[in-house]
Amino acid sequence: MKNPFQQIKKNRKKMLLRYISRAFATGSTFRMLRSKHKSDWFRSKLQEVLRDGRALARNMTDEHFDGHLIEAIRRLRKATGRREKERISFGHAAKLINLYVKALALHRDVIPNGIAKKIRKHAHVPLDRIILKRAMKDFPNCVSALGIKRNTGVGQISEEQYKGLQSLLRGAARKEGMEPLAYDLWWADRDE
Repeated sequence: MKNPFQQIKKNRKKMLLRYISRAFATGSTFRMLRSKHKSDWFRSKLQEVLRDGRALARNMTDEHFDGHLIEAIRRLRKATGRREKERISFGHAAKLINLYVKALALHRDVIPNGIAKKIRKHAHVPLDRIILKRAMKDFPNCVSALGIKRNTGVGQISEEQYKGLQSLLRGAARKEGMEPLAYDLWWADRDE
């Protein structure tokens, strides 16, 4: 009888990336999209767009990292439809990309720890209604200045609002010597 761990050892990286693409988001994350595409389609597109995330670590400045990430968001949106009205929103595409990046950077063994650490230093907070509500509470004037209102959903967030909010969260995190992704811990600590 062949040892199944031999097969895992041989295909470990491929299997880990497939695991990440399956585990990074729940079914409800994909249902919010109301897209003609199914969750498996999005999962394969995310793998295609970001691969194992190593390219993100090559971008050592915030500006380069942000540019690479924004381009990935645009590529995912473009893949969902030929015309603008057929595509998923910028905010929804950003959420999927950021959840995938977070999973890559936090899951052991997918990428080397040094590369994961570089990604976490720059990674964006996955935005959803819970995080938007919390940001409104923590930074009311700044979030309002971006044009984000109390009941704004992630699908209504524009690219400029997204960039402004991510910059705000990154700056606040750095003042405390933390990574921006730590703000996503509020997701689990929300008021039910």
